[in-house]
Amino acid sequence: MVFDLQDSFRPVIEIGHYEIFGANLDSAIPATKLNWVSSYNLLMASGTHSGPSGVLGNIKFWDLRSGNAVWELKEKVDCFADVTVSDNLSAIFKVGVNSGEVFFTDLRTVGAENSWVCLGDKRKVVNGKKEGFGCKIENHGNQEKLILVNREPGGIAYVTINRPKSLNSLTKQMMTDLARAFKSLGADDSVRVIILSGSGRSFCSGVDLTAAEDVFKGDVKDLETDPVAQMERCRKPIIGAIGGFAVTAGFEIALACDILVAAKGAKFMDTHARFGIFPSWGLSQKLSRIIGPNRAREVSLTAMPITAEQAERWGLANHVVEGSELLKKAREVAEAITKNNQDLVLRYKSVINDGLKLQLGHALALEKERAHEYYNGMTKEQFKKMQEFIAGRNLKKPPSKL
Repeated sequence: MVFDLQDSFRPVIEIGHYEIFGANLDSAIPATKLNWVSSYNLLMASGTHSGPSGVLGNIKFWDLRSGNAVWELKEKVDCFADVTVSDNLSAIFKVGVNSGEVFFTDLRTVGAENSWVCLGDKRKVVNGKKEGFGCKIENHGNQEKLILVNREPGGIAYVTINRPKSLNSLTKQMMTDLARAFKSLGADDSVRVIILSGSGRSFCSGVDLTAAEDVFKGDVKDLETDPVAQMERCRKPIIGAIGGFAVTAGFEIALACDILVAAKGAKFMDTHARFGIFPSWGLSQKLSRIIGPNRAREVSLTAMPITAEQAERWGLANHVVEGSELLKKAREVAEAITKNNQDLVLRYKSVINDGLKLQLGHALALEKERAHEYYNGMTKEQFKKMQEFIAGRNLKKPPSKL
């Protein structure tokens, strides 16, 4: 199934198994794969099946605008155990199911006789031992950084989810890198505020479901590699700059921010129920506490998108701005925070977030307890500086940054 992210995940095309395999699904060996070539708006669907004449393979490229297959390759000699395509659509790579060797074919010459070029021992092609069975091959492009971290001298740090061609969907490694980024920034005394955003036209479209088993069956209790856990542990204020889609896991990451600035056209969407994914980063509990239980039930049980404007009305987003002003507004809020007493900013965030986990009576007691702790720790000199600062503010009366 292919879904349109810009139209509430509306299904736009379905490719039946017979169109991929060319045979009954029951006879297929596990080598089915989908690759999205975003620069050409093409979907590569590939599959193999075993039959009386041996293992056969089929690769098709589908134009999603027309719904038609625009190119096809049939493999009969050393069929693939796995296959991938380069980002610029210049070549297809495969692991031969018989040989276990890596091959590539230039798409400009594909279809010609012996178009596959073996990068290993081509003598294994006809051995029939299926040495490549179960082997995997992936295209990781130029290995660019998918989680970017930038620290500025003024105390503002930027974290960017940088996988725009996949709408910033998260791989397991990206989750680990994101968790490490927040842990590092939280421990960095030069950082006072963190701005989290996504590159391209999406904030984060969730987990990369092509590696779902690897992600969901991993050690979900490992807080060191859990980005939401590290965001919740982070003492520094986190401002989420939401442009485009914040879907499912991306929605949960947005909810882990302390302040949200959304661009017009941004959408928050919970598709856990649609795809059979159980929430584990807090969406089932946090959303109802922000927008109310009835609205939260409707949003999650129907997979209904929340627009930026709705998010602002419901108290989910603090500000809604034009897309071109998104990072500017986030920075404006960050700069206003950096003007204040850093120690109290950290303490204030902590008492708000910790108090939200408690009943009101216990939360008020927590505030009182920490206030006494704070004032008892202050020296006479600190009290004097506080009084001088307040007196100076009253004389100057500078305009508020917000």
